[in-house]
Formats: sequence, C-alpha cells, structure tokens
Amino acid sequence: MAGGTHRWFEPPLHFKKKKKKKKKGKKKKEKNKEEEEEDEEEEEEEEGKEEEEEEEEEEEEQEEEEKKGRKKKKKKKKKKKKGKKKKEKNKEEEENKEKKKKTTKKEKEKEEEEKKEEKKKKKKKKKKKKKKKKKKKKNEEKKKKKTKEEGQEEEEEEKKKKKKKRRRRRRRKKRKRKKRKKRKKKKKKKPPKGNW
Repeated sequence: MAGGTHRWFEPPLHFKKKKKKKKKGKKKKEKNKEEEEEDEEEEEEEEGKEEEEEEEEEEEEQEEEEKKGRKKKKKKKKKKKKGKKKKEKNKEEEENKEKKKKTTKKEKEKEEEEKKEEKKKKKKKKKKKKKKKKKKKKNEEKKKKKTKEEGQEEEEEEKKKKKKKRRRRRRRKKRKRKKRKKRKKKKKKKPPKGNW
C-alpha cells in the first residue's frame, strides 16, 4: 500500500489526541440548578392542588348552605404567578453581581490612588534628599574656600613678617658696618703714641 492513505500501523502514544478534562464544578452547578427548578415546580404544583382542594371545599359548603337557605359569597383567590419567584431570584443575583462589580471597581480605584500618593511621597523625599545633598556640598565648598582664603591671608602675613625681619637685619648690618668704618678712620687719623 505504498503511497496510499490507509493507516496500517498504530500511531505512537505521543501522537494520540489528549482528551479534554471536563470541569467538575460546572456539572455540579447545573445539577444543583436543575434540582432547584424541580423543587420550585413541585412547590407550585402542590400550591395549585391545595387551591383546587380549597375551592372544592368552598363549593361543597356553599351547596350545603344553599340547601339551608343561606347564600355565602364565594371568595376569589388570586392565582399565584409561577415565574414570580424565579424572576425575583434572578433579580437578586444580578443586583449582587452589580454590587460586586462596583465594590471591585472602587477597590481598584482606591489602590491606584494609594499607589499614586506613594509615588508622589517617594518623589518628594528624593527631591528633598537631593536638595539637602546639594546644600551640604555648597556649604563644604564655602568652608574650603574660606579656609583657603584664611590660609592665604596667614601666609601673606607670615611673608610680611619675614620681610620685616630681613629689613631689620639688613639695617642692623648696615649700621654695624658704618660704625666699623668710622672707627677704622679714627684710628688712622690719630698719631701713633711715642717719644718725639
């Protein structure tokens, strides 16, 4: 059967189609729903039977009273609507669903607002920190500048003092030299001591 479409071999396991797992909860829910509907129908049937029995009893009583010469007014009973209970139940379920949706929406909005506020706070904190850091840096630079200027002033003062000292030394030396020269000159002018 070369080239034919007939499958003469069994495909390996991994080629076989996987069966879809049926949801267990869905069936249970459907079963519960059906049971509830059946219960409601049974209740409605029982109510109908009770009403019929009551009407029959009333008719019998009326016939007996007519025989006695008294007429009793027949009470008209309103027939209960079969779908009323069901409609109310559905309405309640829908209202509950809407309430849930609204609450979840409100919670989400609240969470988003809280996140936004946290983000703002973090941003503010970061900004404050940055500002503080900048201020600190500025103050440090000012201090350094001040110390540098003070250091320069001190150096200048020290230089001035040294200059003054040098001038004084030079002046002293000059004076001393002049005095020596004067002495030497005086010694030369004086005649030597001796017998003439």
